[in-house]
Amino acid sequence: MRATVFGRIEKNVTVATNWTRRGRGLAVTVPLAAVLAVGLVGCGGGAAGPKAAPVADLVSPLASPSTSPVVTPTVAPSPSATVPSTPPAQPAAVVSAKPSAPVAPMAKEVVATFLGLPQGSQVQVGGPEVSFQVKWTNNTKTRQAKVAPAVSAMAYEGNPCNVVMPMVEGTLQRKDPGGWVKLPSLSQGTGMDHAGTGEAAAFALGPGESRTIQYRMQLAPTNGTGTLRLQAQAFDGPTLHSTFARLGAATVAKVAVVDKRRPTAVLVGRPTTPVAGQSKQFELEIGNPTGTTMAKAAPTLHVMDPRENAAPLGIGQVVFEVKDGAGWHRLPNEEGCGGWIAVVTEELTHPLAPGAKKRYTFRVTTVGRGNAGLEYTVGAIGDAHPSAAEKF
Repeated sequence: MRATVFGRIEKNVTVATNWTRRGRGLAVTVPLAAVLAVGLVGCGGGAAGPKAAPVADLVSPLASPSTSPVVTPTVAPSPSATVPSTPPAQPAAVVSAKPSAPVAPMAKEVVATFLGLPQGSQVQVGGPEVSFQVKWTNNTKTRQAKVAPAVSAMAYEGNPCNVVMPMVEGTLQRKDPGGWVKLPSLSQGTGMDHAGTGEAAAFALGPGESRTIQYRMQLAPTNGTGTLRLQAQAFDGPTLHSTFARLGAATVAKVAVVDKRRPTAVLVGRPTTPVAGQSKQFELEIGNPTGTTMAKAAPTLHVMDPRENAAPLGIGQVVFEVKDGAGWHRLPNEEGCGGWIAVVTEELTHPLAPGAKKRYTFRVTTVGRGNAGLEYTVGAIGDAHPSAAEKF
């Protein structure tokens, strides 16, 4: 966990968290700063800023990219029946003439709008960088002296390791006046660190003014496919005695994460549930459906007990073997993601030509325990791209 407004607090605490995908209660040790941030009413605010409105899903239409932040002053008169309790501050920029047509009342917040990510946008994992913009508009009647823009990816179920807090893997950069700046993380993570990523790019906005900032992201090949939600929100903190205060509701843009380079993995005949002390065989066929050779392709094998309150599964309690020319050969195990036992298949790695397939014969044996509740997950990996998983 990166340093936040709370400073570098060395003390860690253990919090209970629900293993929603697998059903097991899991204790995770996280820095105290993250725990405090989560507990402060969704990153706090109180009198420091307007109360946050619910997150709204929004995908903005495509707009022409900009190479640098631009301040665009506009004006929107208030309805004649509305009289502010205190006179608004003078805007920082010259505004245009008052339009003759009626103008709808403005929301009392700083609104974020995604540009360049139209509905149906796709992002290829392991592909080139994807550029987009976020427009920040001051829809209040007062000058906002500090608008810190924060953009991040929300929880992503497409990550193969989707236990506790599934996060997308990749990078996010922001275009500042001095050039591109790599942000600490693309994902929000479990705390509020993402709220502070806009501190270095904070700016002032007069009533009705807007500023557009350019971003670009790149997804790692290790991500699975799914729907990625990007969130944009403005903050005005932190200050010495307050937490981050939201200046408006979060805006969310959805993009489809695709992978045109992923291998395939198919169980050839579904194996029966293994019996304790006995071995059961199954065959797994991996393939390369792409038009280019995969330099490194291999099967993937995992086993876990997803039942709540189940005893941890030991590395030596499940034995995987592969059949080769000399007979059966035992494969080593290691601790995997979130309680999985992962089979090390590095020795089975080999190139896979376009359209080629390779079949493996495995057998699995449990040692010192039954098979009730065990879940086996098999698949393939090709040049770091994971296939869709099969379970038995």
